[in-house]
Order: sequence, then C-alpha cells, then structure tokens
Amino acid sequence: MKFLLISLTLFLSGFSYSQKGDEQPSNPTTEQSVIYLSMEDALEDPTSVTQLDLSEGELTELSESILEFTNLTHLWLNKNNLTTLPEFIGDMTKLEVLEINSNQLTSLPESIGSLVNLRVFSCKENKLASVPESLSQLTELRELSLGFNELTEVPESLSQLTKLTTLSLNENHLKKIPDGIGEMRQLSNLFINGNELTSLPESIGELSRLNQFFVNDNKLKKLPGSFVNLNYLTTLWMHNNELVELPDEIGNLTDLLFLFLNDNKLTSLPSSMSRMQYLMLIKLDGNNFSEEEQNKISRLFQIGVTF
Repeated sequence: MKFLLISLTLFLSGFSYSQKGDEQPSNPTTEQSVIYLSMEDALEDPTSVTQLDLSEGELTELSESILEFTNLTHLWLNKNNLTTLPEFIGDMTKLEVLEINSNQLTSLPESIGSLVNLRVFSCKENKLASVPESLSQLTELRELSLGFNELTEVPESLSQLTKLTTLSLNENHLKKIPDGIGEMRQLSNLFINGNELTSLPESIGELSRLNQFFVNDNKLKKLPGSFVNLNYLTTLWMHNNELVELPDEIGNLTDLLFLFLNDNKLTSLPSSMSRMQYLMLIKLDGNNFSEEEQNKISRLFQIGVTF
C-alpha cells in the first residue's frame, strides 16, 4: 500500500488570522479519519474514502473518476492549476468541506448550489470575477472564504446563509456588501477589508454575535448609526479609510480590546469612548487631531495613546 495513513482528531474551533485579516477554514468533523493523498491509492477502495487531499498535485482539471468516492465528505484541491470546476462537482452531495484555494479559477459552476451538506467552502486566492446565485442554497455553511479574488459584487441572496459564523470577502474589488447581511445573525468573524466600500448597510448593526470585524483598507467616510449595536465586538480594524467622524454612542462597544482607527480623517472622538474600559490597544496615528483634541483624547482612555 502506497497511501499514507493519517489519524487526526479535528475540531470546529480555533481560527488562525493573518495580518490582512484572513483566516484558515477549520474542519468540522470530530471523528478519527483517514486522509488519502492520491487518486491512485484512493481508487483501490473508493467507497471507503471519506477524506481526499489532492493539494499541490499540479492538477489542471478534475477527473470524473472522483465521483467513484460516493462517501467523500472532505476534499482539498489547494495549490493546483485548476482554471475551471466541472459541473459534476454538484453530484458530490455528501461533501461537508471543500477547499480550492490558490488555483486559477475565474468562475464557479451553477451546480455548486447542489452541495447542500457543505459546511466549509474556501475558494480564496483565485481569479473569481463573480459567484453564482446558487451559492445561497448552501444553507448549512458555517465558513465561507472568497478572499483574494477579483469580485466586484456578490449576490444579495448570500444573506440567506444564516448559519455562517465566518465570512471572508477580503481583498477583492467590492463596492458594496449585501443589504441583508444583518440576517447572518450567527456571524462571529467578518472580513471585508481591502475592498472599495464607501459605506456599510444599516443592517450591519443586527450582527449581535460579531466578535471580530475587519473593514480596514476601504473608502468608508462614515459608519451607519446601527454600528453602535455591535457590542459583542472585541477586535475592530477600521484603519486606512476616509472616516471623518464616529457615531456619538460608539462607546457602547464596551467589550473592545483592539481598536485600529489610524490613517483616517478624524478630527475628534466621541466622549462616550471613555466607557471602553477593556481596551488594550488603540491606534490613532495618521488622523487630523489638533493638539488640544489630542489632550482631550488622552484623558478618555486608561491606556497610553500615541498620535
């Protein structure tokens, strides 16, 4: 036997974030499993295969023989040379985890919406210019990663993915996010940094479980009034935008530990921010605070502030 037997206990927990606010999708199974690392070995007993990792195999296309793995739940195709994903991918309806990161994909097939048991879908670092409406049919998704592509928009229907806990749309060319994003009430981690957003929808304030929010490196000029309802936030990156003011009651975000506001156009901060008693780090450099305002701001916080 040439295949490599790897026994792993994998848990749905523990995200690893890069400095750009990117994430590593987790594996939702808790069972000990065998991961096959080649088609040749896996095809020796195809019905026993539940996990298949074909990453870094220089694949240019996906063979239809993959359909012989009728019990496949986890498929990794990262770091290949795939330019298309075949329509028959939609026949692999037992898939729970599908990763196709770091390929050359320019589109996804409509049949992707047939993978109704999918819990983790990661397709970052490709060349996607759009994603199909059928993506909204993946209602069991917990993690969706489409970062580092060429997306200019995403379907409004994505707001139907109400079980998502992590959504990554970072490093694209988005000018807006779905107005109904507030329907994703299970979201804990939201990455929309590195786009071309000029505003956020009012419904953003309905994300009552949002814990980490990365919206840096956009073109935001102001925040919606509902933003002050995100009082479960502990990490907020808003640096390198065009913010000229913050909502008066932003001090409602009393659980914040890390707040990045540097490189905006702020001239003052609301006095309500004195209620942010748990702040461990706040970055304010690169704004337009007068010396008088800097003195006022320094008195607001219990930690040191640099300008």
